[in-house]
Amino acid sequence: ANIAVTQEVTLPAGEYLLQITARGATALDTYTMSVGETSLDLPKEGSTGGTFGRGWSDKYITFESDGTTPTTIAIKAQSTTNQQWVSFNRLRLIRLKLNAEMATAEDYAALEAAIETAEAKTLGFDADEYAPYNNIEALQVLAAAKAIDTQVENEKAGVVNATEALTNAPWTANTAEVNAIFDGGFKTDYSSQSGQVQPIGWYRIQGTDGDGYNVRYMGGTDAGLAATSTGKAMFTKTAAYYGWADGYTMPLNENTYYEVTFVYGGWGDCKKDGFVTITDPQGNNIELSIDRLPLDAVDGNTNPNSWKQYRGVFKTGDAGNYVLGLRKDNERVQSQYVYGDFKLVKATPTTIDEDKTLAVGKYATRIYPFAPTIDGINFYSCATADGNTLSLVKVETPQACVPYILGNDAENATEAINIEQTGFDMHGKDTYTDGFLTGVFAPTTITEGYVLQTQEGKQAFYIVNSEKPITVPAYRAYLTVSGSDVKSFNLGDDTTGISALEALTNNAFEAIYSADGVKLNRIEKGVNILKMSDGTTRKVILK
Repeated sequence: ANIAVTQEVTLPAGEYLLQITARGATALDTYTMSVGETSLDLPKEGSTGGTFGRGWSDKYITFESDGTTPTTIAIKAQSTTNQQWVSFNRLRLIRLKLNAEMATAEDYAALEAAIETAEAKTLGFDADEYAPYNNIEALQVLAAAKAIDTQVENEKAGVVNATEALTNAPWTANTAEVNAIFDGGFKTDYSSQSGQVQPIGWYRIQGTDGDGYNVRYMGGTDAGLAATSTGKAMFTKTAAYYGWADGYTMPLNENTYYEVTFVYGGWGDCKKDGFVTITDPQGNNIELSIDRLPLDAVDGNTNPNSWKQYRGVFKTGDAGNYVLGLRKDNERVQSQYVYGDFKLVKATPTTIDEDKTLAVGKYATRIYPFAPTIDGINFYSCATADGNTLSLVKVETPQACVPYILGNDAENATEAINIEQTGFDMHGKDTYTDGFLTGVFAPTTITEGYVLQTQEGKQAFYIVNSEKPITVPAYRAYLTVSGSDVKSFNLGDDTTGISALEALTNNAFEAIYSADGVKLNRIEKGVNILKMSDGTTRKVILK
């Protein structure tokens, strides 16, 4: 039996020593190590004896390299007797002497100066900064220069060439603010992996189905994107990240809102399987999606109506490199997604409610693009009414993208209801309806429905005059009641939903009656008429 292990290396001009610790069976015909044309016999004394016992001994070869011709290192064994063996380890290549001119202190100083000048340029997407994707060549040259270890000897030519390349590297400054991610126009390169065209700059997690790739570029109608703005998309099976690969970083500003948008679709069992994450410079994830991405199967891979629009907003912390991640929560190979029309731009900084304060006994409408929690404020849904009085149902765990009526029922409390969130997802829609309530994420003009107003000191939902449209502000809601001609729906003074007992705890009343006038011993489910100590009556609906 014969074996041969070889490796070809190109070494700087100089003298070298190659050392090995080896042993082999006594019945071997030959057992050698060679460097180029020079060869020596390795020990074949079996598993006894040798310099280190059990047959182990050191051997070495000295040789020279001219700095240009590749050197072939080979270990070979031959035997005409079956079932023979060899062992070797501790293969060490030691440089004895370099024949080339070595870099001087002045050469290293020039290299450090070139690196310092390059690193003084601010990477970013504002005007006069340097967008990474427009300066890949210069960033690669900078990386190569920084890789030179100045603590060891280096050939003068290598240090000088790196310095000159960095000094002459072309840098392109932004003439105006640019996007952190191309508007869907993926740069591509041909990859050896399955012969697919790969999107440059995306870090790819390999697939598990043996095809050797998991992210690839798709163009035109191949991805069913004929109706989108660019007709270009990216296909992924497991995960893809932007900002991870060298040169394609996302150096974002501190304490700044950014908006990421794209279209997406999928096949197989991919529904509700995807997540969008932003990783900050400290490695913390900002989850943009409240729910998993509601991916719908693309109809025949060609129907543009199957594509969904994603819009997520997040706020950065420290300035630095951020990473956009598109991933799924399992390893099912059948889960396949296509993304396209990427854009990441600055979003308008905002607090959701701009420091509004809700007084005791008052109400407001809200819809949030994240699951809200506000101390001292109750959340109510509204899907039914008794005449002109709304029936409110208290919600213990408010959800994202659901409109609510907010009420402040706390005794002697005033609570600011402003919320500033680091990440949220609008799911590509500007309006959401739940029961009687329709919430809006953008200012919306309506000509019918009811809006919450205070008129003549009374807070209620008042009907919208079709001849006088009203604009509902962002993050607010309005009331829609099909077929109703009620001028206003009472709220607050007439009913407080299931929180009635809390609101009335400190209000004295003399008697409780049912809706048909029967006196009751306590408040019961349904309509209750309370005769107050001041002679007024109050209707409470307990659900």
